[in-house]
Parts: sequence; C-alpha cells; structure tokens
Amino acid sequence: YDTPTMRSISEMLEELEGTDRGLGLYIRTKNFGTGDPQKAFVPKYLKNDYCVTQYGGYVALPCLWEKGTMDRHIALYKEIARRFDSHPNFAIVSTEETTLDGEGYTHKKWMTQLKRYHREVKSSLKKTILSEEMNFIGDDDDLHEMAQQMEEVGGIGYGWPDTVPCRDSQRSETCGYKLSTYDVARQYQGVLPITPKVATYDLLPDDLNAVFDMVAGDDSKSLKANYVLWQQDFSSRRWADRNDGDGQYSGWRSDLLAKLKQENGKINTSVPSSISTSP
Repeated sequence: YDTPTMRSISEMLEELEGTDRGLGLYIRTKNFGTGDPQKAFVPKYLKNDYCVTQYGGYVALPCLWEKGTMDRHIALYKEIARRFDSHPNFAIVSTEETTLDGEGYTHKKWMTQLKRYHREVKSSLKKTILSEEMNFIGDDDDLHEMAQQMEEVGGIGYGWPDTVPCRDSQRSETCGYKLSTYDVARQYQGVLPITPKVATYDLLPDDLNAVFDMVAGDDSKSLKANYVLWQQDFSSRRWADRNDGDGQYSGWRSDLLAKLKQENGKINTSVPSSISTSP
C-alpha cells in the first residue's frame, strides 16, 4: 500500500498471522519536490490549523519543531500503538529523516520535540521498534546526544534515509560529502537496533552489492543492521547524470530480490542491549 489506512494495516497483519514475517510501517510527512506547504503529506486540518512550511523551495513539511504540530504527530503514533503494538507480526514503525528547516526552525527546538516524541511514543509503543532516520540535526555532538537519549528511552532504532557507500569515507568527492551518522551508528552497534533505509536517490544500479556489504556484510566496517528498509523502485539523480537524464532503472527490484535470496535473508539477529530497557 502506498497510502495505508488503519483498516489496510489490520488486513496486512491478518495475512501475516501464523507466519514468521513482520510488517514494517513507513510514515511520510514531507513532499520532496515542491515548495508549496499545502502539498505536504499531512491531513488538511493540520495545514489549516497548525504549522506547515517549506524549505529550499523544494520540500513541503509540517513544523515538527513546534509543540502543537508535534502533539498531533505523537497522537498518530499513539493510536497506531493502541491498535497494533500487541500484534506479534507488527515489527517496526519508521518515519522520515531528521533533516528539517523552515520558518522558526532551530536545532534546539527540534531536538527538544524529537526527544519528547521518543519518550511519549515509546510509552505506548512498547513491543514494536520505533525507527528514527538520523542524518542531519545540528552537528556530530547533537547526533551523539540524540543516540544517547534513544538508548536511555529504549526500543528505538538508529537509522538513516540514504545508505551510500561513497559517503562512508573521508574521501567523498564522488558523492559530495561524508555522512557522520554512519560512524555514530557503529558506536551504538549492539546497543541500539540499527535500522537503515536504502533510498536510491544517490545510488547507481551497480552499487547493490556494495550497499548490501555496508549494511549486512561480515567485515569490521559493516553497519551490522538489524532491519533494512529497501526502496523497491529505483530513481537516482546520479544515474540520471550518466544516463542521458533518465534516473530510472527497471531492473532494481529483480536485482534486489535475487541478492536477498542469494544471501538467504542475511541480517544481524543479535538483540541490542537497549531493547531490554524499553518501556
């Protein structure tokens, strides 16, 4: 489902009952590709009565750094928890990256609300992993501060939106910059669930093996992920630059499924220590 409802979530969970498969729910609020706040992926009442804004001329989003807007975000997750947290096949709930900006935004305000969101949602979402896509929020010290808070609350996955091998090194000319969040994740292996998403926006089709090794490989540099959220449809700006402006690659889904089958669903199944401290 691209836009699941509470009913469709229930139907999917019914289909999974009695199996060893789990359902992951990914909640989008930002619209990348428009500077019109009215096109943010949030309900109409939120656009009318709460803060919705834009940044950069190409991202529409709710002002989650404002308490009133975050109150509604928390209420949604608490309702999801009320309905589904006790279901044995409900595995993980994830939301979008922590990069925010817009009128009235500060890192301090965002971190305050994000910490409150973690505490209040996990007080209800007791059995299900809550995944946070940590990419940019202030500086590296702020990333560490948030990871420490996630450990204290318990049951929160440390993730990120883009798993890009060429951004996991000091020499990052190929992709433009290095992502420090990967190094923070390594420091919390075995403590926090590691829950990356593999978006394709900055990948090339032949990056698949390198990405898999990065998230689930055997060497010491692997991120040892516990969950991986794979984007199934390939659309990449880097591929467009090499492919006459066409960023689509139709073979990605079949290549991905073949790779996962070849690796026999390989993933880090160890239980992070913060799970035992979750509410």
